[in-house]
Amino acid sequence: MQYLSAFCNGFCCMFFLAEGLYFYKRREKKRLYKTTAVIFFIWFALLLKDMFYSVDSFIDSERVYRSMLLLDMSVVFTCSFYAMDLLKPKYFTMRGALMHVVPYFAGLCVYAATGWEWIYYAIFAACVVYSIVILAMMIKWMGEYMRAAESYYSDVETVDVGWLSKVIVLFLIVFAVWGALMMFNDYSALLDTFYYMLILAVWGLISYRTKRQRQISEEAVAVVEEMASVSGSREVPMDFSKEVELLFGERQIARNPQLTMAEVVKMIGTNRNYFSLYLNNKLNVNFYDFINGYRLKYAEELLRSPECNLSQEDIAQQVGFNSISTFRRAFQKKYGMTPKKYRTMALQGFLSPSE
Repeated sequence: MQYLSAFCNGFCCMFFLAEGLYFYKRREKKRLYKTTAVIFFIWFALLLKDMFYSVDSFIDSERVYRSMLLLDMSVVFTCSFYAMDLLKPKYFTMRGALMHVVPYFAGLCVYAATGWEWIYYAIFAACVVYSIVILAMMIKWMGEYMRAAESYYSDVETVDVGWLSKVIVLFLIVFAVWGALMMFNDYSALLDTFYYMLILAVWGLISYRTKRQRQISEEAVAVVEEMASVSGSREVPMDFSKEVELLFGERQIARNPQLTMAEVVKMIGTNRNYFSLYLNNKLNVNFYDFINGYRLKYAEELLRSPECNLSQEDIAQQVGFNSISTFRRAFQKKYGMTPKKYRTMALQGFLSPSE
């Protein structure tokens, strides 16, 4: 089992090195790629040092062993920095990152130099508290991020960050296994192997999603911030009903899967503040649901037509959905049944329009 553990360690090192190089070479495309590259290189270095745990003289030195445990715990910062750069890119800066890590590594250096036990436990406790706070903040940021996306984009599939929920669960398991390893000074090879497999799973998922993730624009974030500033306002929003009907009566507008609020307000001839107030305070919908409402209306008309011989995939694409799965979920949510069942019942005369 010791050989299997060593093999997994080596495989993990190669994975992090290869992925780090991949993102580093493409760092000019997105800032998130640069952050991800640095994180992968840090994990590579930390996993590479694990080979020293097999050296008996290294394990016998408690101060060095504990210092390495504290060094391992610093990976919490890599997780938080990734979340910040993805969910809060406007506020994530190098200066801010240093304010997170400098106090931690200063304390680690003091412990490594003095061996004072109370410093070790204080750093350990501070890291646990930091992890809990970051976890809570991540959940909050994810909600804000998706609200911004749905307030600005008509298609949120490419910017969706729901996958981070799986990452959070996996990381909780990773830290639980790491904690178990820390308590077993006799070195459990089986548990260590499981730990490396978990690391591969969680960072493999992050790498896969990062390569496909499209971050929301600063303008999308600004829409939510502006709406939050007037959330308690009793101001009666302007009525754009006529302009909206004229615009979307052409049907081609909503069929653009990349449609954004910026394009709509430009065509209507207003600004995003007034239009956001109109959607939120008068219609009680966000931009994403507003546009999808028209798309589903067009899809309903096609499904009810006996002359329509289009597949569900073709209908989804024609009305403006980027994927069949998104179309089906939206349709099921609004009509309480699948598009196929709706068409069958409509053609048999069991449904009236817009039911």
